[in-house]
Amino acid sequence: MFPGAFYVGFNPVTGATGSTLTLRVGDDYYVRTFGGSKNRWGDYTATVLDFDDQATFWIFNEYAQVRGTVDSRGEDGRWGQRAAEEQCGGVLPVELGRLDARVDGPAVMLAWQTYSETNNAGFEVQMRRSEAPATDWTVLGFVPGAGTTHEAQRYTYRVDNLPPGPVVFRLRQTDFDGTFSYSENVEVFVPLPGAYVLSEAYPNPFNPQTRFTLMVRTEQNVTVRVFDVLGREVARLHDGPLAPDVVHPFTFTAEELAGGLYVLHVEGETFRAVRTLMLVR
Repeated sequence: MFPGAFYVGFNPVTGATGSTLTLRVGDDYYVRTFGGSKNRWGDYTATVLDFDDQATFWIFNEYAQVRGTVDSRGEDGRWGQRAAEEQCGGVLPVELGRLDARVDGPAVMLAWQTYSETNNAGFEVQMRRSEAPATDWTVLGFVPGAGTTHEAQRYTYRVDNLPPGPVVFRLRQTDFDGTFSYSENVEVFVPLPGAYVLSEAYPNPFNPQTRFTLMVRTEQNVTVRVFDVLGREVARLHDGPLAPDVVHPFTFTAEELAGGLYVLHVEGETFRAVRTLMLVR
């Protein structure tokens, strides 16, 4: 059976071909009684992959024809041939396995493998913070691919000096023709190197708002306050418990304050930290 395939007649002696025709399901019986009106398919059959594009395969079939005079054996000695070309719906450029991520202190080792590759230029390694927008990816580097191969390939990529907290990684696999696809996302948590991590305020200098984040290793009560240069408290941003291993964002708004130097004071049960802030008018 050749559903939806095309074939063309071929003369093996002269090399001549006939017009292209369409093979349909049920067009011919597999076995017939000679002298009938149908050919017998499947006496000799072969299927060959076209290695030029690996999206085409050829089906060759030699069959008994009904033309001519039937001899004493019930056969007329004539044979016909058909060469059917079948186009696959497309070839998966890269058969990519699972992306794995292993945390090693402030670093993460990424590892993945492919089971086969076709025209694979390589892999772009991308990362974003877990709390960042889903489109806010940063390109970390590029790992060249193996081009075209039917053998399994293994790849690794190490990311050093990561800030603590949850981070998300993915791969952007690109072919030589520019076609690309993404791997599944993988998320890991980079542990805190100490009792807390307080980011720098950004922007700084600022007007009228600046933002910063805080993470603590253990759950504890924390106060987050801002003072002017005279030691007067001008804002209290938090006073209470904070959950561990979570990025806590804070915003300091100074619309009604005079320009100048301010001091951010963060104090927990196991740490104390200070940052300076510059409000410009």
